[in-house]
Amino acid sequence: KEVYLAAVEAVSAGLMAITRFANLELPFEKLTDDFALKSPAMAKVQLVANADTVQAVASLMSEFDAAFLRLSVARTPLVNERVRVALLVSQMQTFGKERDRLLDLMKQYNLDGTDDARRWSFLEDSYNFERQRVADALKEHTELAVQSQRNALAYARECLVEFWRVSRVYLPALIAARRELGLPIDEESLARTVNEGLARSEEHTSELQS
Repeated sequence: KEVYLAAVEAVSAGLMAITRFANLELPFEKLTDDFALKSPAMAKVQLVANADTVQAVASLMSEFDAAFLRLSVARTPLVNERVRVALLVSQMQTFGKERDRLLDLMKQYNLDGTDDARRWSFLEDSYNFERQRVADALKEHTELAVQSQRNALAYARECLVEFWRVSRVYLPALIAARRELGLPIDEESLARTVNEGLARSEEHTSELQS
C-alpha cells in the first residue's frame, strides 16, 4: 500500500505538471521538478504489482513522457513570442526617449534663434526617424500581443486536453491497483468522468481554433 500511495502522489504531481505548462511565466525547469522527484515511486510499483498493473503503469509513464514532450515543443514558440513582446516594449521606451530628446533640441533650436540649415535638417531627420521607429514598434507590439494572447489561450486548452488524456490512461492503472489491493471501485463512473472531461476539453479547443 505504501508503494501504491507514493505512486499515486507521483501521478498527481505529473498531472499538476501538465497544468503548469500553461503558465508561460514559469521557467521550463520548474514545470516538472516535483514530478521528477516523485516519479521514481511509479517505477517501484513494478517490483510488487501483478502483470496487469505493471503494464498499466508502464503505459501511464510513457504517456506522461509523450505529453511533456508535446507540450514542451508547443510551448517554446509561445515563450519566444512573450519575450519578443517584452523586447518591443523596451524598444518603444528607448526610441521614445530619444525622440523626446530630439524634440527638446528642436525646441531649443527655435528658442535660440539659430540659423543653421544643416543642423536643423539633421535634427528634423533624426526626430522623424525615431518617431517612425516608435510607430513601427508600437504596431508590431499591438499585433504580436493580440496574437500571443490568442495562442496562449489555445495552448492552455491544449494543456487541459493533455491533462484529461493522461487521466484516461491513468484510469486502467488505478483500476488495476485497486483490484490488486482488494479495494472497491466504480469503474463505469470513473471512466465516464474522465471521458466526459476529455470530450469537453477537445470540444473547447476545436471551438477556439475555429
